[in-house]
Amino acid sequence: MTQTCECGGTYHRVKLAQYDFSGFAGLPVELRDAPGLRCDTCDGVMLEGEVISTALLFLTQQILRLPRVLFPKEATFLRKRLQLSQKALAERMHIQRETVAAWECGQKPLSPQHDYILRGLHFGAHLPAGVEPFPRELLEQALGRVHTAEQPLPTSEPFIIAAELKQLRNMAIHA
Repeated sequence: MTQTCECGGTYHRVKLAQYDFSGFAGLPVELRDAPGLRCDTCDGVMLEGEVISTALLFLTQQILRLPRVLFPKEATFLRKRLQLSQKALAERMHIQRETVAAWECGQKPLSPQHDYILRGLHFGAHLPAGVEPFPRELLEQALGRVHTAEQPLPTSEPFIIAAELKQLRNMAIHA
């Protein structure tokens, strides 16, 4: 099926060497060698829904595996992946909404205990429809040491998602 760009050109399947995915994630993320679409007229690029969904899933896994307390944007990302408002997350964690807001804007650090609970919610039985729980081995890896890890200074380095997209890239080429 041919897709038409706003400019009137036609999109063609390409491999995007680097793609700034930050707008989708809300934190610095770069996709490398991602399957995408490029307009033959204006050179605009676009990602298909399956690529976006897969990249968000792999980013979630990367964040869950971090061996330190989450930074504000990472905590916000995980809350949004659970499809919860600040109020709903606070109720689920039995804390005040203002506490969640304070972590997310960087006014107050996320405690190791709250970090542990936020990550653990991604493995729980009460996930929203369409949000799949992660496997037990990821749970053990993600939660095994976070409560003792020290939080380093924030960095502006983006998360990189590359090898994980290889299977999607291969599927897109044969589509």
